[in-house]
Amino acid sequence: MTTRAPGEETQAFANVAALAARQLNGGASQGVTAAKSTKPATPTLGAIQTFGDVTGGLEDQVRVVVNGQTILVAESYEVQSSMLVQPSTFSLRFGWGDVLRGLIAMAQPGFAFQLYVGDTPQFTGQIDGFEATSDPSGGGELTIHGRDSLAPLHDAFVTSETSFANATYLDMVGGAVLAAFPNNPPITIAQSADANRKLTTGIGVVPNADPETNAGQNPTGPTAKQLRTKIGERWYEFIKRELDRAGLFLWAAGDGTLILSQPNGNQPAAYQIVRRRGQTRNAVNVTHASYRNATEGRYTEAIIYGRGGGKKFGRTKASGSFVDTEMQGFGFQRPLVLRDANVNNAIQAEYYARRKLAETRRAGWQLVYQVAGHTVPSLLNGQRAVWAKDTVVRVQDDELGLDGNYYVEKVVLRRGPQTTTELTLQRPADLVFGSDEGGPGT
Repeated sequence: MTTRAPGEETQAFANVAALAARQLNGGASQGVTAAKSTKPATPTLGAIQTFGDVTGGLEDQVRVVVNGQTILVAESYEVQSSMLVQPSTFSLRFGWGDVLRGLIAMAQPGFAFQLYVGDTPQFTGQIDGFEATSDPSGGGELTIHGRDSLAPLHDAFVTSETSFANATYLDMVGGAVLAAFPNNPPITIAQSADANRKLTTGIGVVPNADPETNAGQNPTGPTAKQLRTKIGERWYEFIKRELDRAGLFLWAAGDGTLILSQPNGNQPAAYQIVRRRGQTRNAVNVTHASYRNATEGRYTEAIIYGRGGGKKFGRTKASGSFVDTEMQGFGFQRPLVLRDANVNNAIQAEYYARRKLAETRRAGWQLVYQVAGHTVPSLLNGQRAVWAKDTVVRVQDDELGLDGNYYVEKVVLRRGPQTTTELTLQRPADLVFGSDEGGPGT
């Protein structure tokens, strides 16, 4: 297993693999060696047949590579990639004018799968299955579907109880990866998404500050307590339960490596969506837009009561609050009051209040754009950039009355027959994750 430290392309992290192996083997060391990350071989466009529209020229054309072979005749596809829902998924339908068995043989379950927009890798995983239909004329269709490289971790069950004592979050994930990928090549775990943004957008997108999604938890921070798996649960369920407390996320990069980090809305906008009244041609051709701002389940203020002190000074009440100014602006007076014994001071209470309000804001607010093609001129360098998740887009929309930067939480690439990209956006201020246990002052 390999990890990459923030700001570095690839760095061996053999001690993590060795510790994870010891954790899984009752403290005994196993032969786990660190390996450098290698990106999948990227076939050049050249004379390879591709499919797509002319929105961005060659940059918008999509290629599918299965077990190292390019499959040429895809009629439609849908590739979903989200920060909040893992793993990412794909479904593609291929038309075929010859005997279907030849195409079926090229797309068997378990085969490696890669999808490129232009020469930019967007998705690496494996085929889960297929559905084939044929007609008397000899033609037919084959639909294949699958998931990204996180899927084995999602599927693998814990077969024996395992303890992680004095482990970091990176140790915990490393141990789960070793258990879920026992026969796979070494897996790279990056601690920053910077390299993946550069990879999947095709340009360099570098955050201008650390994320503000939690109170400073990071992959090399210590877990809150001794951790123990449960027989019968999935490895992904186990690590997600602990990562949720810390506000950390595990997702797959475009090249198939894994990323253990946080959503980062505090970065420069890589794209822009501009819709002006009376303007017939915009930089981004928006084919559909939906905007929801619902107040059910939202509150004007969260007030958290905990406990503080100890035997020496006696028990005192710790409390803190946070205000949703938008709800107050709507004229509501609807406080949320919670009590949690794990909150020990006012700083923790205030952070917990902020997180609870952010959860309700994300549930009630959503902005979705469907745009033509898969690429757009970038604000950063003028080159065409592929739409990718975990990035920021500048929105100036006269139709909906919106003006500001928004976080790209989900991207869906589609063709059927038009080539479009669906973008699900969130407000950067709502990217607050983790629990009171992962809050400040612990």
